[in-house]
Amino acid sequence: MEERGLALYRRLEQGGYLTRKEIRSENRFERAIDAIFEPEVIHLRKVDISCSAITAIKRKNPLCLLNPIVLNVSW
Repeated sequence: MEERGLALYRRLEQGGYLTRKEIRSENRFERAIDAIFEPEVIHLRKVDISCSAITAIKRKNPLCLLNPIVLNVSW
């Protein structure tokens, strides 16, 4: 039973689920810019896809279409 718990802990650690997220800035302008230019990422198996159109739809914010990176695919 302990081995199973250790294996689960290792998987969570490797996946980055046990690390703290970066603290957001207290500056309102920086947070607004981050909300526009930080893309939403879609995970399909081992492929990560981000698109400014998908971000605009998910956030209901047409300003997200100003992002110069229209499509980003990484694996």
